[in-house]
Amino acid sequence: MHLRHVEKEFEKYIEETETTLKMIRPYMEKTIDKIKHVVKEEDKVVKAVERMREGHSKFFSDLFLKDTSQVDFKLDGLLLSDFKIFYQYILEGDSFEIVGDNILALMATYKHYNVLDIENKVKTWIMDEKNITYLGIAYENSIDTKLQVLNDSAKMMVNQNYAVIKS
Repeated sequence: MHLRHVEKEFEKYIEETETTLKMIRPYMEKTIDKIKHVVKEEDKVVKAVERMREGHSKFFSDLFLKDTSQVDFKLDGLLLSDFKIFYQYILEGDSFEIVGDNILALMATYKHYNVLDIENKVKTWIMDEKNITYLGIAYENSIDTKLQVLNDSAKMMVNQNYAVIKS
């Protein structure tokens, strides 16, 4: 008789547990989704730091890796929006595509922090005839001694494609 009572109590416990699990499952799923998002974002940060170590920028590598407990960084001469594009550039690597909307941010990053692979990427972009529409923007914004290489490339492409740009 005593055993039957224990079985009933156990069944009741299981039923209550299942009911509780059904109630908390949506919250657990939301929490798991949030954790996955945080892990994904942290993974992006780790990937970015690894790529910075590979030599994208000594300045940024030193800035972010010198004191890993630091969470606030002052970037004189660089807007947060420009840094976000630079960060995207680091994450995407060779697959990053320069478009009219991000060219100025990359040029600003190169100008202030001398990220040499940005110079090469922007110069290649300037020399590509499919970007003729943006040559004026690239030329005007590269009139600076630090951006002379880009300015020379833009000037050369403007001269070569003057007829196309004019029309």
